[in-house]
Amino acid sequence: MALRIGIVGTGKIARQHAAAMGMTDAVEIVAVASRSKATAEAFAADFGRAEAVEGTHALLALPSVEAVYIATPTSAKEGIALAAIEAGKHVLVEKPLASDSSAQKLAEAAKAMGVAVMDATHFTHNPRTHTIRKRKAKDIGTPQSLFSVFHAHVGGPENIRFDTELEPQGALGDLGWYCCRAVIELLEPRGALASAEARGTWEGDALTAVTALLDFEDGTRASFDCGFRAGAFSQDLILVGSEGILSMDDFVHDFERGHLLAPHPDIPSGYTLRKGRMARHDRLYIETPAPKSHVILLLEEFARLAADPRGEATLAAGARMGDTQALVDAAWRAAIAAR
Repeated sequence: MALRIGIVGTGKIARQHAAAMGMTDAVEIVAVASRSKATAEAFAADFGRAEAVEGTHALLALPSVEAVYIATPTSAKEGIALAAIEAGKHVLVEKPLASDSSAQKLAEAAKAMGVAVMDATHFTHNPRTHTIRKRKAKDIGTPQSLFSVFHAHVGGPENIRFDTELEPQGALGDLGWYCCRAVIELLEPRGALASAEARGTWEGDALTAVTALLDFEDGTRASFDCGFRAGAFSQDLILVGSEGILSMDDFVHDFERGHLLAPHPDIPSGYTLRKGRMARHDRLYIETPAPKSHVILLLEEFARLAADPRGEATLAAGARMGDTQALVDAAWRAAIAAR
């Protein structure tokens, strides 16, 4: 039976996930909430027969809603998520969160209530991520360092990403989150964070670009660069190991099915592997075909976790959410200190 979801928020990202919800039998949209009922009604009309309501409390009061997908500005997420958990609803929340402590609150509250909480970071559900983790020792030996780049030109101050009351960590929270999640998923440091350095570019109080270096107690290190002003969309990643290096230029949105409505099956998802002094034509491309968009796979995983809210996989998902936000926060503190 499909997990019955209520959506809070009606912006672009909510529409993308609503479209994905219509492409899987694992979930079903049953309600949509917005501050304006008219806005909720217009959204609901585009995505089936969902009930439109004004405000989060009205949505949480609906017995038909088993889970909530939260796609609001960051400043509102914690309050909405905690209210949903208190109401006994499973929670899928967009990244980033307001802070590491906020992530911990959600994970602890969900565990206490026996509901699932998961962040909506889609690339972690791409088959490529699982393949890299499985093959990593064979492909590159012992991981040593990870470098990632995520740039997207998002417009000007009219974009809420520049509003520090709504999105306090700017480009670091919006784009750097993915770079930090790649550290958790692919580098997998086995020691605590030893130090963090960061330098940012600021427009007023908005952090619009940042470069960060993270050192871990196990000797591994990660660096990343992200921002809102580059002249091209970029999403590159390099993972260095003792016996090889793997890389990709689409680590966030894979070219094959990362764009939900415009897939490119002629560009199979995968990564490049090189060893020794391989020339370009000798490098290997390891294909990791994606049967579905990672957005759909994310929703299907959320439904599985909701079916086993106290299971090991569910608790691990909450922990990864907190670990990611902790790295974002460490880079944030370093950027503030260096300003």
